[in-house]
Amino acid sequence: MVAFRPPFTLHQLFVSGFLIGMLALSFSVILFLQQRLSAYFYGDLIENGRTLSLRIAEESRLPIIQAAVEHIESRLETLAAYPNVTGLMIFDSRGKTLSAFGSNPVPPRMNTLVGASTTRTHVIERPDSVTIMTPVHERKITSPDRDPHAFGGRVRQPTTPSTSRDAPNIIGFVVLTLTKTPLQADLNQINRHILIVMWTGILSFTAVMLFALSQLTRPIQRLARVMSDPETVARFRRVEVRGVREAQLFAITFNALMTRIADSQADLARQVEEAVREMKQQNAELVVARKQAEAASHAKSQFIANVSHEIRTPLHGLLGALSLLEKTPLSDKQNSYLVMIREDADRLLREMNSILDFSQLEARGLPLREQPCPLKKTAGARRQAV
Repeated sequence: MVAFRPPFTLHQLFVSGFLIGMLALSFSVILFLQQRLSAYFYGDLIENGRTLSLRIAEESRLPIIQAAVEHIESRLETLAAYPNVTGLMIFDSRGKTLSAFGSNPVPPRMNTLVGASTTRTHVIERPDSVTIMTPVHERKITSPDRDPHAFGGRVRQPTTPSTSRDAPNIIGFVVLTLTKTPLQADLNQINRHILIVMWTGILSFTAVMLFALSQLTRPIQRLARVMSDPETVARFRRVEVRGVREAQLFAITFNALMTRIADSQADLARQVEEAVREMKQQNAELVVARKQAEAASHAKSQFIANVSHEIRTPLHGLLGALSLLEKTPLSDKQNSYLVMIREDADRLLREMNSILDFSQLEARGLPLREQPCPLKKTAGARRQAV
């Protein structure tokens, strides 16, 4: 019989299930955090860019009107050195570049500037950068722009463009270009830190789980080895009680089972010994009874043989007397009586001979005599009888 081997052990199932679950959880958490952090940081980048662009538009209104942008170039150069700012350009209402700063200023198209004139701030997002275009108005908008409760006094983006008749004229545009590269690098670094922390936790918890599994599986494996050992049943060997409470319960149950088997084996051996002793006693009694029965049978056969001999002696005398009586003159009636007595005597003699032969045969004292047998006469006599 081939022993059944399961495809996986308990240790392998627990470890594989745990690792698969932890991998799925870690990737899900990283993906979720990456999306949420990206949305938060990108939103914060755009919000800060809008605030900076509005500030530059406010400060450049008068220099654009006076056509003296060079008076604020030092200020613009300082603002262009802000983190994540790669380009700062100022255009007039006809799209002419008045000033440009930064390492990578991106000039927009004229139709884009025309489209940005209808909004407070217009955002163009690219894979590696964000361009924020803010129109510069001839006079300050009187509608409430700022949320006094917002952090840092950030400007709130209006939901709809101004369409009132007294809307100020646009005298220029501020185009601010922000890069996503540092932000993406920060996000990647955060993701790496999150991954390192999660994998450290997973590995630590895996080590703890492996230790706990070893405390559970080692006693079970030890119990399996003891149970599969042929000497266990022969010597009723017990397993050591160690490990966690469940493993100790397995070992205690197995030891109790082995104790019951040993007790039942001892009881069975005692019962077999008693049965053998009783059988020997019964056999001795049967031998005595057989001898007694043989002696009784022999005595009975001897008695029957003796009685048969004793009966045959007067019976032969009776037959002789009947033979002498036949030679005397008798009447017909007396002759008929004599014939009846003779037949009965002959029948009684045959029965006595049969009894004597049976008793001799039972006592193994019947001698066999060899005589020729005429088969033709026997066959003819049988055909006549048929």
